[in-house]
Amino acid sequence: MKNFWFDLLFVVLTLWPCVVLLRRLGLKVHMVAVLLFSLVIPLLGHMLLAVYMATQPWPHFPALPKPQPRVKL
Repeated sequence: MKNFWFDLLFVVLTLWPCVVLLRRLGLKVHMVAVLLFSLVIPLLGHMLLAVYMATQPWPHFPALPKPQPRVKL
């Protein structure tokens, strides 16, 4: 039973960083729910989330414009 509490603590501590990561990548945030599989088998949910991120097409952002040349004083 002690291992369950460690797994639960690990899932809770990694939940918010995974939400932020999925938002920045432009992927579906509700996929964080697969982290709950880590309570059954440790790290299973994290591996499933990694597989999801690896198989989904990430959004293509336009290239940043080139900065204007600086004026020498």
